[in-house]
Formats: sequence, structure tokens, C-alpha cells
Amino acid sequence: MAKAKKKLKELTSRSQGRNARQVMENVKVYIRGWIGHFYVADMKRILQNWNE
Repeated sequence: MAKAKKKLKELTSRSQGRNARQVMENVKVYIRGWIGHFYVADMKRILQNWNE
């Protein structure tokens, strides 16, 4: 989980000069891959915690 959070912080860094649509597309692709690789039964709770 810590590694995934770190990667999301990198993807959403404001210093990269990209538009929000591109950033969110990258986040969506990463999360989709993460869920596919590390399927967790309680995914809804984990994603809600990430959103805090």
C-alpha cells in the first residue's frame, strides 16, 4: 500500500506541468492495473482511504 500511495503522489505531482485530464487518465490506468494485479476483497474501503 505504501508503494502504491507513493506512486500516486508521483503521478499527481503539481510540478510536472500537465493538464488535469492527462493526470487523471494516468491515475486511472495505474489504479486499474493495480487492482488487476493485487485484487483485494475490500477494495472499496482501501480506495476510500486513499481519497482522504
